[in-house]
Amino acid sequence: MGARIRKTAWARAFGLAFILVGIPHAWGQYPPAPPSYPPPQPVANVYDPHVHAGPWDPRMNYPPPPAYNVLPPPQPEALFTPPPPELVPSDSPAPLNEILAPGELPPPAAEYHFFDAGYWFPTDGWSNSFEIGINGSTGNADTFSMRTGAHLQRTVNVSTFTLDAKYAKTLSHGFETQHNALLNSNVESDLGDSPFTTFFKTSLEYDEFKAFDLRTAMNVGIGLYLVKAEDAKFIVRFGSGVSRELGGPEDRYVPEAVYGMEFDRRLTKRQKLYATFDYFPDWTDYGDYRLVTNAGWEFLLDAESNLSLKLGAIDRYDSTPHGRKPNDLDYSLLLLWKQ
Repeated sequence: MGARIRKTAWARAFGLAFILVGIPHAWGQYPPAPPSYPPPQPVANVYDPHVHAGPWDPRMNYPPPPAYNVLPPPQPEALFTPPPPELVPSDSPAPLNEILAPGELPPPAAEYHFFDAGYWFPTDGWSNSFEIGINGSTGNADTFSMRTGAHLQRTVNVSTFTLDAKYAKTLSHGFETQHNALLNSNVESDLGDSPFTTFFKTSLEYDEFKAFDLRTAMNVGIGLYLVKAEDAKFIVRFGSGVSRELGGPEDRYVPEAVYGMEFDRRLTKRQKLYATFDYFPDWTDYGDYRLVTNAGWEFLLDAESNLSLKLGAIDRYDSTPHGRKPNDLDYSLLLLWKQ
């Protein structure tokens, strides 16, 4: 009985060892068969932009990718296509395609010589002039007299800016008998289609023989065109402002009114007359006033170089000369170049 139990126990132990050792060893000798997959299909030789084909394979005959951001070459007529009328300001010049013929180049910029006004002053939209006159002698009488000036003007939209400068100097036997300079500016603006305008004027006056060192003035007001044409202009002005005589006996601000007029008339293609008159009374005492008159005649000598002969006069009257003469009259005959 005991021997049978021992045999049975050994049989069970041997069976367990076979299970733990023999079966894994047999499994490693005979692994399971790999799974079966369908054979790979050849890639179709068709470019589909919606399918990601992966990296570029030079062995495949892919079509070239489409080109992007490629603009057609500009047409010659498109280079001069004007913008829509609603985007072009009313004061803009005509477009190039209305001025130049097809294939025609714009004209070269104007060339100026040193004796032309355009050589010294701006030309883009400006109307300028330069004047000069010289007189002198030596020997028994030793004198020298020079007078020069410049006039600059530009119109932008409804406003016209004007700058006028004058300078005069005279020497006699080495002594100054005349030395003065005048600088005037004005901004005139039209009020729509009406004949009324607004103005803003400034002036500087230097005179070696006046009782002051420098006189400055500023005035604003309104103007009224009585005549406004291409060959004639007549305007009257009224306004108010202040003036001051720096370095003089009365170095203070003086409130003053301004009554003025300006006349311009072209008589012929070669002749022109002009005149301006300004009256500046003290608001507190109309007996204290200034009068400034500027008049002249121009005659065109050479149309090609725009050279003219100018006869002009400037009269300055001051009712309070402080021991000096109240009136100063400067007259001259000058050569005038216009741009």
